[in-house]
Amino acid sequence: MGHVSWQESLAFIEAARDMGYAHRIVINHVQSHIIASTDYFRPYSPNPAELFRMYLGMLHEGGLSQGEVQQVASINPARLVGMQ
Repeated sequence: MGHVSWQESLAFIEAARDMGYAHRIVINHVQSHIIASTDYFRPYSPNPAELFRMYLGMLHEGGLSQGEVQQVASINPARLVGMQ
């Protein structure tokens, strides 16, 4: 969807619901920390697993508790795909 306001995100969700879309929708926003993800994979960057570990460490250093990091890194993604 790109970078839009939270109001536009909600309008998108409502429009999808109005059109009968019955699947789950992921809205990624920096303030919500619902699912942690990164797409910064460059040839000169660390491998994806190490980069993600570093990213999660920065989230923790930035104020998320260990439980909150686990929530956005594993619990919520597992729930999204029906594994929990």
